[in-house]
Amino acid sequence: MGSVVESREWYLASYSPEGVPNSDNLKLRSLSLSLDSHSIPEGHVSLEIVLISVDPYLRTRLTGTLDGLYIAQYEVNEVITAFAVGKVIGSRESKYSEGDVVLVPSAPLAEYCIIPSSTIARKIHAATGISLPHYLSALGVPGFAAWVGIVVLGDPKPGSNVFISAASGAVGTIAGQLAKIRGCRVIGSTGSDQKADYDLGRLFFFGSLGLRPSWHFGVNQLGPIPIHLAYRIPLGQYPTSPSVWVGSVRT
Repeated sequence: MGSVVESREWYLASYSPEGVPNSDNLKLRSLSLSLDSHSIPEGHVSLEIVLISVDPYLRTRLTGTLDGLYIAQYEVNEVITAFAVGKVIGSRESKYSEGDVVLVPSAPLAEYCIIPSSTIARKIHAATGISLPHYLSALGVPGFAAWVGIVVLGDPKPGSNVFISAASGAVGTIAGQLAKIRGCRVIGSTGSDQKADYDLGRLFFFGSLGLRPSWHFGVNQLGPIPIHLAYRIPLGQYPTSPSVWVGSVRT
């Protein structure tokens, strides 16, 4: 690879207050980067971005309003950033060398980048049974969210019935596995029968509800089951009846 590359990156062209962002809101641009160690500032590294985690919180940073969020909005023309795995190409930081694989909590959504070494969370060392995508899934934000909800806050006991919404998603699948490890029966809800079949056939949940044609239709399929812990992943509207929905707390 030459020392100068053309790198494409995604940036915010305009805010998207509601709905799905489109090509008017998010655009690609190219820039030339010199990546060798002699061309980057002291204390920086140049990276090839290998994997990017596109997490739901990114959507909330594209609206132009804080709305109680703890994390700032992107500025117009600012590059989008996310959790990523990168490979070091050049380094002016003694802790990192060419070829190191690193985890970066706020990396540009780009092919290549130059970042301060202080923004790197850690080196990733080869480990048996752990692949690079695991660091952005089970060992990343989705896994952390699932672990906090199930293990730290929920703390279900063996034999408990645990309900998980969006149970075939990144967080829901891990939350369900954590509950199963603790000896619980897991019941999930999904947006389709195909996803429900995945929960039952691949994740071995006790039950899974495809919420079509309606929530109540899916609940009636399983019959009355007491729910001891409900883990809500807020992706849509749910009924508020306590017999069905109790929130992310022990009952």
